[in-house]
Amino acid sequence: MLFSLPPAISKKIGYATCTDCLLVLADIQSIDYYFANNAIMQRYEYEAEHVFFSDQQSLAQLFHMLLALSYFQRQGHSCLTISAIADQIYWSEADVIQNEQALSQKETRIKTGFSFASSQQLSDVIQQFTEIVPSRKDINWDAPNLYTARYANYENEVARFFRDQQSKYLASSGDEFAHLQQCADSLWPTLFPIKPQQGTDWQKVSVANGLISQTSIISGGAGTGKTYTVARLLLSWLFTQKKAGSGKAKLMLAAPTGKAAQRLNESILGEFTQLLKVNKINHVSALIDDLMPMIKAKTIHRLLGLGMHGIDPKYNDKKQLDCDFLVIDEVSMIDLAMMAKLLRALPKGAKLVLIGDANQLPSVESGGLLKDLVNQETWRSAAASSDYSNVYTQSHLSLLRKLAPDLVSANLQEVNAGMNGNSETEPVHRAYQYNHVTFLQTSMRSQNEITQLSQCILQGKQKPFLSLLSPLKSGNNGSDGDNQQAIQQLSLLMEEPTAPAIAWHENAYTPNGTINAELLASIAQRYQGIFESRNADEAIAQLKQYRLLSPTKKGRLGTEFLNTQIEQQLRKRFSHVNVGQIYRGMPIMIVQNDYRLNLFNGDIGVIWPNENGHLEACFSAPESLEPHVAFSITSLPVFEMVYAMTIHKTQGSEFEHIDILLPNIPAGDAALQNNQHLSRELLYTGVTRAKNSLGIIASLSVLKECIGKTSTRLSGLKSKLSV
Repeated sequence: MLFSLPPAISKKIGYATCTDCLLVLADIQSIDYYFANNAIMQRYEYEAEHVFFSDQQSLAQLFHMLLALSYFQRQGHSCLTISAIADQIYWSEADVIQNEQALSQKETRIKTGFSFASSQQLSDVIQQFTEIVPSRKDINWDAPNLYTARYANYENEVARFFRDQQSKYLASSGDEFAHLQQCADSLWPTLFPIKPQQGTDWQKVSVANGLISQTSIISGGAGTGKTYTVARLLLSWLFTQKKAGSGKAKLMLAAPTGKAAQRLNESILGEFTQLLKVNKINHVSALIDDLMPMIKAKTIHRLLGLGMHGIDPKYNDKKQLDCDFLVIDEVSMIDLAMMAKLLRALPKGAKLVLIGDANQLPSVESGGLLKDLVNQETWRSAAASSDYSNVYTQSHLSLLRKLAPDLVSANLQEVNAGMNGNSETEPVHRAYQYNHVTFLQTSMRSQNEITQLSQCILQGKQKPFLSLLSPLKSGNNGSDGDNQQAIQQLSLLMEEPTAPAIAWHENAYTPNGTINAELLASIAQRYQGIFESRNADEAIAQLKQYRLLSPTKKGRLGTEFLNTQIEQQLRKRFSHVNVGQIYRGMPIMIVQNDYRLNLFNGDIGVIWPNENGHLEACFSAPESLEPHVAFSITSLPVFEMVYAMTIHKTQGSEFEHIDILLPNIPAGDAALQNNQHLSRELLYTGVTRAKNSLGIIASLSVLKECIGKTSTRLSGLKSKLSV
């Protein structure tokens, strides 16, 4: 096999080597070049005389389309939609380099980029290319999307599963539905107490949907009661299993990270504890007693046996999971490939419930899975008009209203007709519906300002967003007295009722690209409680109180630099804090899964001395009888210091108070619009990590850019659901 393009081909493309390509195109990496190179070579080997390979313009467009496919997949897209590049210049920027002959002079070398042809021309080129050797399946053209074979297969698998599931009911009539009705009549009055002026109880509707459908999705923002709902769904499911006389119920729970799995356990057990306070000895307490031993959420990697048995997961389509009911939390963090592997391992008759917030940042890897599956736009329109006929079929609405009569819909006349058996049969071939989806629409949190702020972000409403911020100017422009006053106000750990729920630090940057000393000192002060704790449990509890969030790891406002800066500030007050060393009170985050120790990427703990004075790493232990588990530091997998975290890493976590630090980019700078980290999804995800109060450290121009830009992942999943 040839490993590089022959001169005749490379000349037409414009690059004799990978280095030549990288000198002309900004942001392109070697992996992109070799991907495009190999795709062409695998066809050129067999059809070197094909007329396509003599067409210089087509070859150049093709090569750069393949570069773009690899490039876009590295950015988290599952495919390349041709319209995203058509009639545009990509990978162009000015790169200032030093002249080797005269170091005092600077020569500007322009990375000119590449100009793509029209959408029709690009489509014609890729169509011709895929027809050269039809047996080659490494590149998949499904107009208007271009895929690698791997991601095309994953997307097709996921689309096929959810298309098939939309019409599958576990209980829609007969004895099965009678058990659900009995659950609604006898159990739900205890689980869902009636509230004045309540309207539709979407938690109850979500539980009804989860019982009726074999697969269901519960989506909602932070504080809308997702865990509240899941706890009641589990109790209702076990109730119906017992009524049906089923054998031992097999429940499994999982989440993408160790931290998210831990929080799922803690939240569900917390809900059970609250229910037991008012249900000492009755059918609810009996159900909770039976469910308690089953609440053992794992990471999805551990659930599937990924990383434990070679490259392939232990559980797959040949050897499936042993469960009747699988609950997956934080689905927005799951990429396309992981979802495909998860669905392969799911037993054919098992119930599946997916939980997440579709408005959060998409997964670090490929795809924007949850957004594609729930169709937020249609749901938002349905909620505004109280007409759910575009998301639920008439027959499905009828089933839901039998279990949850308070479900209000503008088309109730038709729904009631269906409930009474007078409706006409719905068409068999109908566009993809969202019967399996329920959106939780009401926040249950006490801090209404944070909820309002998050909604302004989602809707792109800049003026209401800015009006909610409490302007707090910090920086070098004011007097020392002004700065001292700012320091006193900055601490979000203050319990005084007068402290604002939301604070905005607009002028917090120094000329050299860092945050000012006063603000940095205030941030470090918020971690003092860890070092003043009397034991490891208190230190772990203090660590859950506050976190500084940043979009990136690298740079002067990235988490790596910020962690070092905070550590140096703490050193001024606590002499045992040795910068660059391990010390008592140091917060750490695991960044590599260790199945032997049951520690996973995202787990957060604190360094603390044991009774013999030896430093250990201590982590919360929700599955253990002990309040925490401890490990020798030498036994730990890879970990890092975690005073500051990336916003991506905080998904699945909540803190009483947070500060969000955004990059300092001047208004009008091209880098502002081109910054891939700024989006309303990023800001929304950060804001919704706060339970009680938050600070936003950002300029006005950066905030406007965040709110005005959405994070879009290119995908064909949504269109494939309707095929």
